[in-house]
Amino acid sequence: MTQAQFARRMKYTRGRISQLVKSGIIPLTNGRIDPIQAESAITANIDRSRRLELQSIKPNKKVLKSDQMKLSLKPKDDVLSLTQARRDHELLKMNLTDLELKVKRGDLVPKSYLTELVSMNVSNARSQLWGLPKRMAGRLAIITDEKEIENLLRVEIRSVL
Repeated sequence: MTQAQFARRMKYTRGRISQLVKSGIIPLTNGRIDPIQAESAITANIDRSRRLELQSIKPNKKVLKSDQMKLSLKPKDDVLSLTQARRDHELLKMNLTDLELKVKRGDLVPKSYLTELVSMNVSNARSQLWGLPKRMAGRLAIITDEKEIENLLRVEIRSVL
């Protein structure tokens, strides 16, 4: 069947059928369109409202019964339809926009900034804790009460942490 014949049959413009052929959605065999294969390819790659409209179209009376059975076949489930791909793309764009808005509001902080901040704080705390014995040695040397030594050490450790 020619592209023009197929366009009339499917109620598309010849330009649209030509677009679908150029994009590889509709395959050509010797410059002609196999209507059964083309219809299933279009069905797999159009939006739902157009798909429902196509299902209501009665096949041409010249089509054989075996061809009518093939026309009713659904596209394979493992083939990602163009509509699904577009929907996924729009969802990703929407999520990205949402994340950018949260960053601008200050609700989200970049991971690299947070990692650097935490590592700097841990490093400072470690340095202060390592210096604690030298800093406290003189004060603790004159104290004989164990409870008082423990309390002084607790206060210093809490200040560091």
